[in-house]
Amino acid sequence: MIIGLVTRTPFWGQENNTLNPDIKEIDHQFELKHDNDFLVFTDRYYSSGSFISYRWLSKNKKDSLNNRQHMLYLSHEIYTPSDLLETNTRFYERPYAGFLGFHYQYSIANITRLFEFEYAMGFTGKMSGASGLQSLFHNTAAEDSRIATWLGQLNNGITNNLYFTYLREWKLQDNPLSFHVSAGPTIAFGTKDIFIQNEAGVFVGIRNPMSSSLAYDQLSTGKNELFFSLIMTYRYVFHNTLLEGNLIGDSSEVLREPYQNLYLFKLGVYYRLKRNDFKLIYNHETAETRQAEPHSYITISIARSF
Repeated sequence: MIIGLVTRTPFWGQENNTLNPDIKEIDHQFELKHDNDFLVFTDRYYSSGSFISYRWLSKNKKDSLNNRQHMLYLSHEIYTPSDLLETNTRFYERPYAGFLGFHYQYSIANITRLFEFEYAMGFTGKMSGASGLQSLFHNTAAEDSRIATWLGQLNNGITNNLYFTYLREWKLQDNPLSFHVSAGPTIAFGTKDIFIQNEAGVFVGIRNPMSSSLAYDQLSTGKNELFFSLIMTYRYVFHNTLLEGNLIGDSSEVLREPYQNLYLFKLGVYYRLKRNDFKLIYNHETAETRQAEPHSYITISIARSF
């Protein structure tokens, strides 16, 4: 993510970052992604998330150093306490909460650096549709499926947020078994999330450069990829609306103070076969509130480029 205008200046360093002009670029992509903790045999906290994305490349032939990419995506996330049948809200680790978000993302990437900007506008509370969707799913599932009470759901609200990310990558070994490491910060502020985080990642396998790799959701030259990743993140949380309600005051029945220090880990396998992308990621995060426990969930993603 980036603030302001980026041009070809010495800031980018002295590496040869020119993209290969002989390889035909893929300009567009659709992606379907789903997060769920059901696959790790739990049903709590960040219970599930569904995402539909559309990416496209800028048609800027004058800038051969930087890959400029846009993305629009729709997100729907569901958050619950651990005991879906509990009716005494005093025992909730967190409020029931839903988030329906509309996002625009813009990134600039070259061989070693990535800037990313994201704007998100969303709805919380009952108008997010989370309670209705989860109840419908459990009603149509197995007979012994637990149907959440959705008592003490977070109040309706509208949020706006900005996210800015900068990542730097170093290639320590080339293909056929490449080894890359990356690091960089993210800043988020608005009426949904306020945090600062630092991320470090390790990528091992057959991989394209940063500007065309599935590791950073960049549209590719068409070269196949198969690699593993380990990403570690430390986040300092100033405010989380989905836990503690609206930043300027909230009358929701259940509100919880978040831990300010949060650690997140991702272990993933990525596969790009021509125009098809596949991702399988195991996510683990430390407890978000004093009452809660650490939580894990699985991400599954498929995408088609054209």
